[in-house]
Amino acid sequence: MAARTAQTGFDQGDRVFHQKFGNGTVIAVDGDKLEIAFDKAGTKKVLDSFVALV
Repeated sequence: MAARTAQTGFDQGDRVFHQKFGNGTVIAVDGDKLEIAFDKAGTKKVLDSFVALV
């Protein structure tokens, strides 16, 4: 896995949890915006402050 993105602490491939969408995998990082493929909710773009690493 690549080094953590300095601004967010998230990187492509990280597993994360979102209160509404559940678990997912980060597929892209753009500053503080993450594109995440959620297991049950599909692909969404969310701010990094709304998810936590799992």
